[in-house]
Amino acid sequence: MYCTHCGAQLAEEAVVCPACGCATENHAKQQAAAKANASDVLKKVAKILMIVFCAIEGVYLIPLCWMLPMTLHYIKCVDEGIPVSLAFKICTILFASLPAGVLMVVADEV
Repeated sequence: MYCTHCGAQLAEEAVVCPACGCATENHAKQQAAAKANASDVLKKVAKILMIVFCAIEGVYLIPLCWMLPMTLHYIKCVDEGIPVSLAFKICTILFASLPAGVLMVVADEV
């Protein structure tokens, strides 16, 4: 393996070129994997919070009428890898669960 910046030979596990100090492809792959993992964790926590808030608000039937479909939609989107729109995230913040909505917004930023 060779450095894409200076052309120096690199060890297979190198994350930084010893000659020029530039990050290697391994480093970029590790960072992308770490970001994807963090995003997955945030999405799972948001999914759990949606379910919890749905259960808490289940005492009141009227909020449950929109919270349950929103929760089921979000679970389906997360499980199938479908992106969730910003409008849905804002509606979640306003009408379902503030913490879950914030986590949804942050999960895509990570």
